[in-house]
Amino acid sequence: MSAYIEVVIMDNLILTSSIAVLSYVTCGQLVRKRRTLVASLLGTAISVTYPFWRLQTALLVIAKIAVGLILSAILFCGLDKPILSTLIFFANTALCGGVCIMLNYFITQDWAKTLALAPTLPYCIPSAIGVTLALCVKRVHGAVQKRRRKSAYTYGVSVTINGKSVAMTGYLDSGNFLFHGNSPIVVIKLTALTRFFERNTIVERIIGIKTINGVGASSKLFLLKPERFILYSDKKKNKHNIDVTLGVSEADFDCSADMLLPPSLIGG
Repeated sequence: MSAYIEVVIMDNLILTSSIAVLSYVTCGQLVRKRRTLVASLLGTAISVTYPFWRLQTALLVIAKIAVGLILSAILFCGLDKPILSTLIFFANTALCGGVCIMLNYFITQDWAKTLALAPTLPYCIPSAIGVTLALCVKRVHGAVQKRRRKSAYTYGVSVTINGKSVAMTGYLDSGNFLFHGNSPIVVIKLTALTRFFERNTIVERIIGIKTINGVGASSKLFLLKPERFILYSDKKKNKHNIDVTLGVSEADFDCSADMLLPPSLIGG
């Protein structure tokens, strides 16, 4: 009996913690570890007493909603958008419960037993479901945030050479302080240029070479002047015709954009 209670306590503790983490991530907030621990301990302590509750269905539903509100208050009181966060907490609780119900049905193949909440799911399966959902959502959220941060530093660019204008992408490089005279240097991949322009055209426009000294090594940029360089900002609502020099790099740099923009172009 003691081992049974310990398993139930651990199952509820992990599941409640997972739902709390899932709710914080879904709300776009930092995970509050202390709040999560307190809410999980309280939720687990209350859940252990559920089998001894002798309430009518309506009162039981109201009592469980009240428990959810108490846990939500512990998790979100004093934080941004507490009401929305509370609704998300209830939604995530319903999500985990719904997955458990579906698994229960796959095991029993009997909706009557499933809806009666017959305990056919092996212990620790609910907590495993909660942990899996929390980890998956956290990973997806992290990827979305990373992409959003990256897109905030990515700009649309139009480059004109020999009367031909092409659309490219530029990434703001806070470490690019290169100049050719008074003209800022935009470092661009040779492979990006050769996608649109013939090599002979590129060679004919070269006006010089700039050597970049690094730690233990040096590299060269072939400088050329485009006829026009337009930088788009604010989701292409604004465009700026800027006098720049292109520094063509034969070596690809670790960036998905075609070129590295100096901060001086953005006012940095």
